Amino acid sequence: MNKTNAIIIAVVIVVFVAGVFLWIQRGVPLPFLEKESLSVQEELGPVSLTQEELETLKKEGLSIPSGADSKTEDLKSVTSSDELGAIESDTNETDLFGLDSESGEIDRNLSF
Repeated sequence: MNKTNAIIIAVVIVVFVAGVFLWIQRGVPLPFLEKESLSVQEELGPVSLTQEELETLKKEGLSIPSGADSKTEDLKSVTSSDELGAIESDTNETDLFGLDSESGEIDRNLSF
C-alpha cells in the first residue's frame, strides 16, 4: 500500500467517524416513544396510623397529606427508552418548579 492510498483511507475513516458523531449529537426528536408509568415498590406505600396517632398529630397542628399527589404522578411518567434523545426529552418535560416548596415546613416539623 502506498502513501496516497493510506491518506485516502484515513480521510474516509475520519469523515465517517465525524459523520456518525454529528448524527448522534444532533438530538433527533423521538415523538414515537410512548410514556409509561414507573412502578413504586410496595414497601413505599403509605403508613397507616392509629386513631391515637392521628389525634396527636392533630393536637400538634399537623395534617396528613392526601395520597394523591399530581407532581409525584407527573415525575413517574417517563419513556422507557434509553436513547439519549428520550432521556433529554423526559428531562426537559419534567417540571421541577416548587418541588422543594414544602421542605422548610418539613424541617420546622422535624426540629421541634
